[in-house]
Amino acid sequence: MKITTFDEMISVARKVGPVRIAVVGAHDPQVLAAVARAQREGMVEATLAGDWPSIEAYAAQAGVDLAGIT
Repeated sequence: MKITTFDEMISVARKVGPVRIAVVGAHDPQVLAAVARAQREGMVEATLAGDWPSIEAYAAQAGVDLAGIT
């Protein structure tokens, strides 16, 4: 299958189901928002690696809910 658009990629990812990912240096608000969205939409099961207090602080700053993300 050739994927030619971002929407097609998202559709395939949803059909495949969640894959386990690890995100190193996860203390970036944009990264946290993307990971949270991907997990919320059933595409990933995420594990965040890094300084957990910093990750929590950046998540709070960005309004990202870390529920279900380890």
